[in-house]
Amino acid sequence: MGLKTLNVGQRADLERRFRNTATRVDSMEDRMNELKERLKGQMSVAFSLIAQEDSKASISIANKQSFIAEMAAADSRVMRTIGVLTLVFLPSTLVTVSL
Repeated sequence: MGLKTLNVGQRADLERRFRNTATRVDSMEDRMNELKERLKGQMSVAFSLIAQEDSKASISIANKQSFIAEMAAADSRVMRTIGVLTLVFLPSTLVTVSL
Protein backbone atom coordinates (compact mmCIF):
# COMPACT_ATOMS: atom_id res chain seq x y z
CA MET A 1 0.00 0.00 0.00
CA GLY A 2 1.87 3.11 -1.21
CA LEU A 3 0.96 6.78 -1.22
CA LYS A 4 -0.64 6.42 -4.66
CA THR A 5 -3.26 4.02 -3.35
CA LEU A 6 -4.43 6.50 -0.71
CA ASN A 7 -7.28 8.80 -1.54
CA VAL A 8 -6.79 12.57 -1.29
CA GLY A 9 -8.19 12.83 2.26
CA GLN A 10 -6.07 9.99 3.61
CA ARG A 11 -2.97 11.37 1.94
CA ALA A 12 -3.60 14.87 3.38
CA ASP A 13 -4.18 13.37 6.84
CA LEU A 14 -0.93 11.38 6.65
CA GLU A 15 1.05 14.44 5.50
CA ARG A 16 -0.47 16.48 8.35
CA ARG A 17 0.61 13.82 10.84
CA PHE A 18 4.14 13.82 9.40
CA ARG A 19 4.32 17.61 9.71
CA ASN A 20 3.02 17.44 13.30
CA THR A 21 5.60 14.79 14.16
CA ALA A 22 8.39 16.85 12.56
CA THR A 23 7.21 19.92 14.52
CA ARG A 24 7.23 17.92 17.75
CA VAL A 25 10.75 16.64 17.02
CA ASP A 26 11.94 20.21 16.38
CA SER A 27 10.28 21.35 19.60
CA MET A 28 11.93 18.55 21.57
CA GLU A 29 15.29 19.42 20.04
CA ASP A 30 14.86 23.07 21.06
CA ARG A 31 13.90 21.99 24.58
CA MET A 32 16.91 19.68 24.75
CA ASN A 33 19.23 22.52 23.71
CA GLU A 34 17.64 24.82 26.29
CA LEU A 35 18.11 22.22 29.04
CA LYS A 36 21.69 21.69 27.90
CA GLU A 37 22.41 25.43 28.26
CA ARG A 38 20.74 25.52 31.68
CA LEU A 39 22.87 22.58 32.78
CA LYS A 40 26.02 24.38 31.61
CA GLY A 41 24.98 27.41 33.67
CA GLN A 42 24.33 25.30 36.76
CA MET A 43 27.67 23.54 36.36
CA SER A 44 29.38 26.91 36.09
CA VAL A 45 27.72 28.06 39.31
CA ALA A 46 28.70 24.82 41.05
CA PHE A 47 32.33 25.19 39.96
CA SER A 48 32.33 28.81 41.13
CA LEU A 49 31.00 27.82 44.55
CA ILE A 50 33.61 25.08 44.85
CA ALA A 51 36.37 27.52 43.87
CA GLN A 52 35.08 30.03 46.42
CA GLU A 53 35.12 27.42 49.20
CA ASP A 54 38.59 26.32 48.10
CA SER A 55 39.80 29.92 48.34
CA LYS A 56 38.36 30.24 51.84
CA ALA A 57 40.11 27.03 52.88
CA SER A 58 43.40 28.25 51.38
CA ILE A 59 43.14 31.53 53.29
CA SER A 60 42.43 29.66 56.52
CA ILE A 61 45.43 27.37 55.95
CA ALA A 62 47.67 30.36 55.20
CA ASN A 63 46.57 32.11 58.40
CA LYS A 64 47.28 28.99 60.46
CA GLN A 65 50.68 28.56 58.82
CA SER A 66 51.49 32.18 59.64
CA PHE A 67 50.52 31.57 63.27
CA ILE A 68 52.72 28.45 63.37
CA ALA A 69 55.64 30.45 61.93
CA GLU A 70 55.18 33.15 64.59
CA MET A 71 55.13 30.52 67.35
CA ALA A 72 58.25 28.87 65.90
CA ALA A 73 60.02 32.25 65.88
CA ALA A 74 59.03 32.83 69.51
CA ASP A 75 60.25 29.33 70.40
CA SER A 76 63.52 30.08 68.64
CA ARG A 77 63.96 33.25 70.71
CA VAL A 78 63.32 31.30 73.92
CA MET A 79 65.83 28.62 72.91
CA ARG A 80 68.41 31.29 72.10
CA THR A 81 67.88 32.86 75.54
CA ILE A 82 68.31 29.48 77.22
CA GLY A 83 71.50 28.94 75.21
CA VAL A 84 72.92 32.31 76.26
CA LEU A 85 72.07 31.70 79.93
CA THR A 86 73.74 28.28 79.71
CA LEU A 87 76.90 29.83 78.23
CA VAL A 88 76.98 32.41 81.03
CA PHE A 89 76.29 30.17 84.03
CA LEU A 90 77.68 26.75 83.04
CA PRO A 91 81.39 27.70 83.23
CA SER A 92 80.96 29.26 86.65
CA THR A 93 79.07 26.18 87.81
CA LEU A 94 81.93 23.95 86.67
CA VAL A 95 84.46 26.15 88.45
CA THR A 96 82.41 26.06 91.65
CA VAL A 97 82.01 22.27 91.55
CA SER A 98 85.73 21.77 90.88
CA LEU A 99 86.76 23.69 93.99
